[in-house]
Amino acid sequence: MATVFSFASTTPALKSKHHSVIFQPTYGRKFCRIRCNGGNPKSKSSTKPESVPQNALLKIAWYGSELLGIAASFMRPPSNVEQPERDLKLARDGSGSVDRARVVETIKEDFERSYFVTGNLTVDAYEEDCEFADPAGSFKGLSRFKRNCTNFGLLIEKSNMKLMRWEDFEDKGIGHWRFSCIMSFPWKPILSATGYTEYYFDMETGKVSRHVEHWNVPKMALLKQILRPSRGFWHQRTNPDHLAAYQAYKRNSTGELRDVDLLEPVGVPWFHRFQTNTMELEDTHMDAYLHILRKRQRYYSTVYGPRINIQDLQFYSWLLNDWERLMGSGADKPRRSWSMFKHQWSAEELAVSIVILRLARKKKKRKSQSTRYVKKTAMVFPYMETVVGFMIVMYFFETYLDLRQHAAHKLPRLPKTLEGVISQEKFEKARAYSLDKSHFHFLHEFVTVVMDSAILLFRILPWFWKKSGSFLVLVGLDAENEILHTLAFLGGVMLWSQITDLPFSLYSTFVIETRHGFNKQTVWLYFRDMIKGMFLAVILGPPIVSAIIIIVQKGGPYLAIYLWGFMLVLSLVMMTIYPILIAPLFNKFTSLPEGELKEKIENLASSQKFPLKKLYVVDGSTRSSHSNAYMYGFFKNKRIVLYDTLIQQCKNNEEIVAVIAHELGHWKLNHTMYSFITLQLLTFLQFGGYTLVRNSTDLFRSFGFDTQPVIIGLIIFQHTVIPIQHLINLGFNLVSRSFEFQADAFGKKLGYSSALRAGLVRLQEENLSTMNPDPWYSAYHYSHPPLVERLAALDEPDKKVD
Repeated sequence: MATVFSFASTTPALKSKHHSVIFQPTYGRKFCRIRCNGGNPKSKSSTKPESVPQNALLKIAWYGSELLGIAASFMRPPSNVEQPERDLKLARDGSGSVDRARVVETIKEDFERSYFVTGNLTVDAYEEDCEFADPAGSFKGLSRFKRNCTNFGLLIEKSNMKLMRWEDFEDKGIGHWRFSCIMSFPWKPILSATGYTEYYFDMETGKVSRHVEHWNVPKMALLKQILRPSRGFWHQRTNPDHLAAYQAYKRNSTGELRDVDLLEPVGVPWFHRFQTNTMELEDTHMDAYLHILRKRQRYYSTVYGPRINIQDLQFYSWLLNDWERLMGSGADKPRRSWSMFKHQWSAEELAVSIVILRLARKKKKRKSQSTRYVKKTAMVFPYMETVVGFMIVMYFFETYLDLRQHAAHKLPRLPKTLEGVISQEKFEKARAYSLDKSHFHFLHEFVTVVMDSAILLFRILPWFWKKSGSFLVLVGLDAENEILHTLAFLGGVMLWSQITDLPFSLYSTFVIETRHGFNKQTVWLYFRDMIKGMFLAVILGPPIVSAIIIIVQKGGPYLAIYLWGFMLVLSLVMMTIYPILIAPLFNKFTSLPEGELKEKIENLASSQKFPLKKLYVVDGSTRSSHSNAYMYGFFKNKRIVLYDTLIQQCKNNEEIVAVIAHELGHWKLNHTMYSFITLQLLTFLQFGGYTLVRNSTDLFRSFGFDTQPVIIGLIIFQHTVIPIQHLINLGFNLVSRSFEFQADAFGKKLGYSSALRAGLVRLQEENLSTMNPDPWYSAYHYSHPPLVERLAALDEPDKKVD
């Protein structure tokens, strides 16, 4: 088997994290409402309706806000405002049960009190252990429901809740409602939604035993509503005269629509001055007018100035009814009414009203969209949200470890075990280098997690897949060919990755590494290496990607075996050609000159029956002053590579030979074979897991795809198994540290204890590696033990090494 082990520095460097670049924008969804379940609200179901898939993200948010609300309630000062009576008593019949008709009437009265946000509901209408369910979860307990509603109401400045329709069934009633509110955040967001609530009645008591809410709004729409500033910013422009006029209309005892009162708010000046009072009107007319004015902003933006930032309230049918009642249905009545209004309005008000009238009449031939679902989408398990949530959790966890390591870097004194071994001057240089890298790491990780999360949440990946197909059509290629489509997609992803990572790479190389004397390459050499890498990706990528797609498409039930076999052959081929064909493109390899060093290394290899064929020196100093050594090759054809910086930094040949003895320990103890076999086993298990989910439409839909490309399936699957990969990496680090101790013990057994100890210290000093690492950080990140632990192990009495 091939032996590819890097001695690197004596203290493990951070493993570089390669975050997958994901593009995933939100598609423009063609629906007005989305049910949170697939059930029919009009069906006469039993008291236990079908269960709906629970949204994990909503559940976390709901229960988290519930706990915060409970905590805040203890610190909330008592209110001086007299609270209205909540426990309204119900009339009972002689049997002791509650009259159902009276319960229904009371529920309708509760809607007028906006009990969803005030908690002001009639408790006698509900069982004490009534079950309350919504898209986020369910729980039992009337007092808990009231408490949650009260806590939610603290976040609301104004609210408007209307019961639009009530339906009675044998065992339940369904109330269809419309809810909107202005939240008390500084940017005054407005939430608006429609939905229905199912009230299941107990047959014996007549009370409500189950209260099930269904919100006809997608979760991303709710999030956008919360983040979007609203008309609350214009509250200083409120016109008291207009408000008084409209409130007078609302108080009209005849209940008739008065032309001027109804149409005057449509005028241009009104919308600039009357923003915050809309919620107080509790009227559907204003919602419809605002919605259509916003939707048609581009037609008359010069008429009423800046864009009105309001919510998309879907009430086209009410708008049409208002105009029919206002203008009449006769052939000449609209003209007479219009003639009356045009003398009272300005030209701008007339222009806006004409647009509204035209739009309203165009809607007349279409079915009302306030009660119809244009598209029904069943909720699926939130794979994407779960992945983002785990990414954020791991970011905070790893940031905590980074902060511990950063604090360790600030310690001004050497560990006691290194006093007298490493000079204070070298320690100060290593500390300054570590602090610079730590500051840069904080910024890089923050930007990375924000970009990765945004790319997932905004669904840029399916958008980029679509655009890559459009690019193929533009250049005259077949976008239906999945291989061509995939190559175009991966080419764009590679280009995007290079662009986004370039500023960080340049700063790390030409600022931090140069400041501390490590960088030796020029800007030209840097970009030449980058171009070579992209060229290799263009040459090697297409055949590999094409082979994977063909195997997945034709693999059948043995797909996992075929994929694993292909990757096994590919890894063996790459391990063979990399040192021969690829590595020489970036570095110059020369044979180690004849002399004492070469003779000692050959004698050491011969004593351990290591089939050494070539000894090379690589010009690592042309790019960096960091040092390294490794070996590679199959069976009887082994090669050892020394960095020229390693030869320069070690004071004598014994230290270099001790480093080689350490590397021979990995070969002699079969560490490379164990690692290779373990890696292949994990690869096979990963492909087996992929075959189980590759046809899952829910998985692709969660990430925004309506098709199932092979490469997208592999990318998505890799994201879903990130938690397992973190555990695997932790296990690999534990095993790798154990292997390093064993290799050190092997070198010690060969009689290189003192030389190996000196070599470890020398490399630690020259590479400015961390000398005082945090134990938690090193246990999680390091693949090599810290220097202190390695020196302590070398000082222990000899142990048998198997």
